[in-house]
Parts: sequence; C-alpha cells; structure tokens
Amino acid sequence: MNHFREERIKHGFRTQKDLADKLFVNQTAVSQWERGVTTPSSQLLLRLSELYGVSTDYLLGRDEKKPALISESELDAELIERLCNLTPEEKDKVDAFVQGLLASRSD
Repeated sequence: MNHFREERIKHGFRTQKDLADKLFVNQTAVSQWERGVTTPSSQLLLRLSELYGVSTDYLLGRDEKKPALISESELDAELIERLCNLTPEEKDKVDAFVQGLLASRSD
C-alpha cells in the first residue's frame, strides 16, 4: 500500500484537487496515484518526497519506516545555530578545519 493519500491529508491538502493544483497536474492523476493505478513521474515523485519530507520509497509503500528527511536549508540553519553556540576558540578550530578541507580538494 502506498502512502500518497495519508501524506496529502497530513500536509493540509484536504482534497486531491488541492494537491493537483499545487503540482500543476489534474485531479485524476492524484486519484490514480492514491489508488495505486499509476505512479507519478520521477520528477513529481521527488517533488512529493520533498514536499512531505519523506523518502520516495516510503511514498511508494516499499519502505514502511518513515525516515525523517532534512532539507538542505534546514541543515544549513541547524549548522549555523550550532556554530553560533561555539566559543571563539572553538570557532577558530572549525575555521581551520574547513580551510584544511578546502585546501585538500583535488579539483
């Protein structure tokens, strides 16, 4: 069983048409995904995965565990928050480490 309907409702799309409008597809397509008649294109599947914060395997029902995905912007915000909480000495160490990583690139 896939998780398209469950995630649609959980994320505030009360009707299939609400989600269809967001994705620029027709309501019939959403209905077919939810009933397992068809699957979204790979591009739409990735957009849904990002929109809902779940893996594509979870959406397709291949993985019943629901891993928490984190977006790049959320990761950036978390990293910045952690850096802000460092002492000046710790920030210097992080800076030296990053400079070393950048210097070691072979490109």
